[in-house]
Amino acid sequence: MKITSTKEKYLWISTIAVLAGIYATLWIAQPISTILLNNGLLTPLFFLGMLLVGITILIFGINKHPDKTFIGVSLGIAAVYLMVFIRIEIPQERTHIIEYGVVATLIFQALLERKKQGKKVLFPATTTILITGMAGTIDELLQAIIPNRVFDMRDILFNFLAGAMAVTAISTLNWASKRTKKRKNNI
Repeated sequence: MKITSTKEKYLWISTIAVLAGIYATLWIAQPISTILLNNGLLTPLFFLGMLLVGITILIFGINKHPDKTFIGVSLGIAAVYLMVFIRIEIPQERTHIIEYGVVATLIFQALLERKKQGKKVLFPATTTILITGMAGTIDELLQAIIPNRVFDMRDILFNFLAGAMAVTAISTLNWASKRTKKRKNNI
């Protein structure tokens, strides 16, 4: 596969770097998570991280001068993510949504950039979800051979869910952004 642009190259390198970081920390993530959980810090630090991500997205969105539709869609997506996080009872499992959401975002953007550059990309959303899920499956297979870690089919499902949520969020935000631009052009 030949890279079509500098942006696509950056996105694929970033994807590989994030996955390498996820896989490399499999050995130390559990002990750190246990220490944070035992000291009552895991959930507060998780929500602090999510707050920082939300603020970053908000700042990015404000710079785009969004209209009511874009703001409403953004708030809806934030509400869905919040509900998913609240419903996931085990705090460590929430990280799958974040980690593989980032992976899916990078893959999806790389595939969209490739398509934008005139290359044929069949079903970028579906392809993204499948690649993200396979990367998450590799994560779980590695955990099966690491002492004190376990293979968990539920985590694989969370990884596929993370991919689907990220692709849906990006697609919906792209739709809202195009609608905003179209409205501004018609004024």
